Amino acid sequence: MRLLPLIPIAVLTSAPALVLPTPGSAAVAAGAALLCAAGAILRQRFLVTAGASVTLVQYALALAATGSPPRPVSAAVLGTALALVLDTADFARRFDGVALTASARRRQLGHWAAVAGLGALSVFALAAAAQVVRIGAPPPFYPIAAAAGALAAAAGIAGTLKHRAGPPPVDEGR
Repeated sequence: MRLLPLIPIAVLTSAPALVLPTPGSAAVAAGAALLCAAGAILRQRFLVTAGASVTLVQYALALAATGSPPRPVSAAVLGTALALVLDTADFARRFDGVALTASARRRQLGHWAAVAGLGALSVFALAAAAQVVRIGAPPPFYPIAAAAGALAAAAGIAGTLKHRAGPPPVDEGR
């Protein structure tokens, strides 16, 4: 169970190194992967979060360093992998040593598939909308719009977490 998050960790931490393929970028990605993996194995949420944060900062710096246009595919992969890393690491931490029923495992896998699918779809839809809609506003408007979008996303996540169902059923040995 502790090894479950390692696959999305590998995807998450490799994304920035693929955007800027340099030895330094690969070294930072390896460090972030080790932080996330240590957090997953040791069941320490702060290590997983720290590794994921390093990866996000590295991704932003890699995009700025390359000066390339936005990459919806890599952003979708990064965002989906980030959500799955945090979710699988938390799941593994909370249910370590617990025997799950087959239906609970199926339900959880369905949840992760939905997170991945909806996350990727959302990023592609927003990227497509950004290509179609151009706002002719003064430059100071753009950070305000970005902050409003971030607040809306945070509110949506908070609402989802508030209404999320309880943990999956556990097999009590009966």
